[in-house]
Amino acid sequence: MSTKKKNAENNIRLEYSMPVNESTFDRNSDFAIDPSSVIAITRGEKKKKTKRTGGISIGFPRYRWLLLLGDLILITIASFLSTWIRFGVPFNTLIVYTIASTITLGIYPATFYIFDLYNIERSFRSWETAFRSALALGLGAFLTMVAFYLLPYGPYGRGIMAIQLALVWAFLNGWRWAYGILFQAAIPKTPALILGAGSCGRTIYGLLKSPLSSYEIKGFLDDDPDKLGRTSSPAVIGTCDQLTEIAARVGANTAILAIPKNRSTRLIR
Repeated sequence: MSTKKKNAENNIRLEYSMPVNESTFDRNSDFAIDPSSVIAITRGEKKKKTKRTGGISIGFPRYRWLLLLGDLILITIASFLSTWIRFGVPFNTLIVYTIASTITLGIYPATFYIFDLYNIERSFRSWETAFRSALALGLGAFLTMVAFYLLPYGPYGRGIMAIQLALVWAFLNGWRWAYGILFQAAIPKTPALILGAGSCGRTIYGLLKSPLSSYEIKGFLDDDPDKLGRTSSPAVIGTCDQLTEIAARVGANTAILAIPKNRSTRLIR
């Protein structure tokens, strides 16, 4: 084997772009037929320090406790404000409504956990989070009323509970939005191109466009002339034969091969 060929092989690192399993994709998709159909090829150069986009990079599970602590503080504040708004007079809710406050401090975080709102690997800056939190609080309110029925000692009035629910929803969503800005905005992005703009490639893009993804998709490459220039985001910006040229132009150093069938040997090489 020539020295030139060895160097060329050493400068290419071949790896799966992500773990692929039946739970990740629909069973009827192309991925279920051939999990190895998705490959990321990255130039084997020394990793450069990627400039962060801001925030503090925190991704360890122990920081879920920070999220929980913020929730408990905000639920307590919401309980205090709800009685103040309801009666026009501030007083210590934890003393006057000790049992009710304890129940809400236990139930609301539990329902948030059930709806995966303590998963720090998901993006909190989305409408999906707001919708999930509304469902979680709906379940929490139901469980709270059941608890008040079983333990009818010092429960909230309906007016206080309604105000509290609204405040808790606003506070906890605001806290998650702030958490996302402070702790989830520092993930370095690897610029990449997706080869194949079919259902396989679009599914890959749907997974990688998350703010928590480590990839920044610069565009699609596809040999179908009907797809070239398509205005969807990101656009099909060229053919697979133009990989080297386009990668240099957009600054991509990773190519994700998302063509599950009839992949030519020339393209992989």
